[in-house]
Amino acid sequence: MLVLIAQGRPVDQIVGLTDKKTLLEMVQPFLPAAADEVTPKDLQQLLSMRRVVPVDVREAAAFARYRIPGAVHIPKEDVLTKVRELAPTDGRLRVLYGRTSDDAKALAESVRNAGVEVAYLVGGFLHWEADGGEVERGG
Repeated sequence: MLVLIAQGRPVDQIVGLTDKKTLLEMVQPFLPAAADEVTPKDLQQLLSMRRVVPVDVREAAAFARYRIPGAVHIPKEDVLTKVRELAPTDGRLRVLYGRTSDDAKALAESVRNAGVEVAYLVGGFLHWEADGGEVERGG
């Protein structure tokens, strides 16, 4: 028997043999995120404290329609040529986001490899909206 305890409370259990995949699915939600991952909930909190700048890497039309409030726009094809613009001169971490995590995660890794510390939004803009994050529309 395996009992998963989080914050002092049993949250899940498995009785008998189990495979690695099932075990990982059980514990994954309770493991700390990678240092470069920012969840929508964490981003909301960091935005309210003015500790981050969201960077939208979607195409210009999507950014013009709707975006995370306060976001700046750098299309994904321009990110690597504008790496220095992502350097936090104001002490605020830049958090890249695309429609989903995929584009932003790969770009964040490339930017970090170029020597600039950034993070990416887990789940991207779709997850942000689904979690009730505020959206700025138009203009």
